[in-house]
Amino acid sequence: MRKLNPGARAEQALRWIGVNRRQAAREIGVSLSLIAMNFGGASALRDVTALALQARFGVNARWILDGEPPIFLRPKGLEQISDEAMAAALACERMTPAARKAFVQMMRGISLQAEESRN
Repeated sequence: MRKLNPGARAEQALRWIGVNRRQAAREIGVSLSLIAMNFGGASALRDVTALALQARFGVNARWILDGEPPIFLRPKGLEQISDEAMAAALACERMTPAARKAFVQMMRGISLQAEESRN
């Protein structure tokens, strides 16, 4: 597997939570061209950009810069939750109320099916 550069890691994590380049640039207060250069590898992603992405989206700046897990920061008490579950939770947070309600209902249905199959 190819090792990702910091910009590619940042873009991958943001994609998992449903954030595109334009949204990321707007929400951390930088230009779209800077994000495009960082994510595309044309310029190095700076520490301050990684920290801004961490503060706004919960993506671990250390993972962005060095590839050191976890990918997403966890709230206190939820340190054991998987990166996949954190990505789903962060994506859900960005959904419209109607989409969030449908997502939660779908997840409850999956959970019930899994429980039934264990019994």
